[in-house]
Parts: sequence; structure tokens; C-alpha cells
Amino acid sequence: MRVTPGQYRVLSTIQELSEEQGYVPSYPQIAAVLGVSTQAVHKHVEALVERGIVRKVYGMSNSLEVISQ
Repeated sequence: MRVTPGQYRVLSTIQELSEEQGYVPSYPQIAAVLGVSTQAVHKHVEALVERGIVRKVYGMSNSLEVISQ
């Protein structure tokens, strides 16, 4: 499924920071790396969830899981 360039940047940043840190980054961390607002990150993550690329695990902080690309 196709994603927008902004969604791809957020997805790539989630994957890269997860590998580097050993845990999923927070929205503010992603926003700082990309130089965008946390609201923009939230919007892109929600679109990725709707497309079935990322899943939220509720009840946990920083609860994103990349399930498809």
C-alpha cells in the first residue's frame, strides 16, 4: 500500500530509532528528529494505523509496532 512522503519519513524514523534505542520512540522524539510538530507525527501515525502498516498497543507508552511496509 502506498504511503505519502511524510508518512514514509515517520515510518522510517520509527524503525531507525527503535533499532538504535531498543524501544519505540515517543512522538516528541520522532518530531525532533524530523523537525516537525508532534501533531504532524500523530497525523502520520494515525494514517499508517488506518493503512495497516503500524499498530498501536493500547495500555503501554510508546506503543507502536510496525507490522507491514
